[in-house]
Amino acid sequence: MSEDLLQPAAQEDPRVGMVLQDRYRIVRKIGEGGMGAVYEGEHVLIKRRVAIKCLHSQFATNPEIVARFHREALAATSIGHQNIIEVTDMGRFDDGSVFMVLEFLAGRDWSDDIDRDGAQPLGKTVHIVDQVCDALTAAHAKGIIHRDLKPENIYLIERGADPEFVKVLDFGISKFKDGAGGSKGMTQTGTTLGTPYYMAPEQAQGKKDIDQRADIYSLGVILFQALTGQYPFDDESYPMLVLKICTEPPPPLRLYRPDLPEELELLIGKLLAKNPADRYPDCASLKAALAPFRSIKDTPEVAADAPATSSMQSSLLAGAGASQSGIRPPTSDVAPVSAPEMPVAGSNKTPLILGAGIGLLLLGGLGIAAALGVFSPVPPPTPLETPTAPIAEGDPPEEEEPLADERVWVHIDTEPADAELFLDGDRIANPFQARMPAQREPRRIEARKDGFVTQIQDLSLRWEQNLTIRLAEGEGTDDRREPRTEQPATRRTRRAPTTMDTTAAAMVASPMTETPTAMVATPMEATMAEPAAMTEPAAMTEPAPAEPATMESSSMMGGLIDIAL
Repeated sequence: MSEDLLQPAAQEDPRVGMVLQDRYRIVRKIGEGGMGAVYEGEHVLIKRRVAIKCLHSQFATNPEIVARFHREALAATSIGHQNIIEVTDMGRFDDGSVFMVLEFLAGRDWSDDIDRDGAQPLGKTVHIVDQVCDALTAAHAKGIIHRDLKPENIYLIERGADPEFVKVLDFGISKFKDGAGGSKGMTQTGTTLGTPYYMAPEQAQGKKDIDQRADIYSLGVILFQALTGQYPFDDESYPMLVLKICTEPPPPLRLYRPDLPEELELLIGKLLAKNPADRYPDCASLKAALAPFRSIKDTPEVAADAPATSSMQSSLLAGAGASQSGIRPPTSDVAPVSAPEMPVAGSNKTPLILGAGIGLLLLGGLGIAAALGVFSPVPPPTPLETPTAPIAEGDPPEEEEPLADERVWVHIDTEPADAELFLDGDRIANPFQARMPAQREPRRIEARKDGFVTQIQDLSLRWEQNLTIRLAEGEGTDDRREPRTEQPATRRTRRAPTTMDTTAAAMVASPMTETPTAMVATPMEATMAEPAAMTEPAAMTEPAPAEPATMESSSMMGGLIDIAL
């Protein structure tokens, strides 16, 4: 019940008017969800207004659900912090269903503000997150990890002169750590608990040993969502969403909010780090890092031309032609409470309880050992060998010099939107989004469409790029590249593979009955076409643009299996 958003009760409930434990009279039903209901109550002796949250009777014998219900009460009571909802009592109805008594809250959850107003002001956002940090600092000190932080579980009430005083709700799937550092949680290895958009990579993988840094990651998602109105990672397919969470860098905050300082973008990037060791170690450190932005009074300026995060394709599959059809991550099927005053004890998006089968379906279907190298801090995969043309004796190769380890965010699209894009002769997705290694020498980007003039131009990777290539109707080629001295064929060297190239190359190999002697396709060509028979490499010449190839699979998982290792 704690993870269901409540909807207003449609008719009178037989429990209304009951007196529980000779103390609490049920006044009215506020709302109801799939697993339970919330009532307004009154303490008959001291006339105190309370909220009474209960499970439906059919769940009274479900040990896991009852344990979660008790866990919520125990967590909130043991922490005892002003920014956490107070639980004051527990008991059972005559039919055996359990209930808990909570303080009555009159206000709204933060998601209401985000849904209504979109991007939130920075000063307001920091003020709210500061209070959540205080609540979590107290929870973590008791060894309790929330694991389901989201705007729906951040309730705003008026207290004193503060119209946005925070109450953190719903510790129903919290995790307790014992004194020896072990965990006492309800989640078994391989099972994922939480709301997908806010789950840390280690939580999305169902790992058992998560700690307070999973909550810190969730705060990074909440900050990004509050400031931009979008999730940092979004997709219509649940497996693709998990893949993005576990492998993709977060999009730059200032792509959506150019009015925000660069330091804040770096801060959120640190919160969303894949490796827990790269995040802030605790909420106190995060609160201190947010301090410079606390007094900023701003009006959000959202970039109108920024791409939706849901449109950003995974770079592991960019250009692979795999279908992304699927079902959006489940949300609650009930509507929000419309009553002006509401005792809140839950959230409005159902946390997913996903077994190991989902994880195996995702990782097994992809067959991406390379992706697993991204999930955990292990060395990157070794690039596939690509034959090079002979180098003339006495002539050293002219290698491109990368700008240290810097990477830049690149977004490329076209007008018309269905044109084909090619990077250095390799077909890529349109639109194309990726974080690519910075380098001094420009890359070659080409856009083609029948009936339009092909356009070729330089793609500089010295800085962030948000590029739209507009094609004119007609025939021929418009080459806008800066003139450069051609190098003799004997001195030609291949471009050093990027991380994205080598990851894609490591993914694209089909089971073979015979061992090939050499490989002709470049990494990007390999991701775009079915594996072909292996032949001896031809002389190194400028490749002609490849004809677009299609994956035979019509479903997402079928497409993924086609490129499985």
